Amino acid sequence: MLKSVIEYIRSEDGAVTVDWVALTGAIAVAGMAVAAFIYTEGINPLAANLAENIGTATAPVIPAPVAN
Repeated sequence: MLKSVIEYIRSEDGAVTVDWVALTGAIAVAGMAVAAFIYTEGINPLAANLAENIGTATAPVIPAPVAN
């Protein structure tokens, strides 16, 4: 039993597992932060701001090429 524990500690598989746990935890925290923002601020102000910006956006006018 002790031999298998020492073998596990020396192997790289344990480090990869720790990496995946840390990555999964970071993704979970980011998801909770987004959910908390949506719950507290609501999505309506963000959508209204986006709609206003899209409605007032202008595209640059590119002049037509002059024929020679």
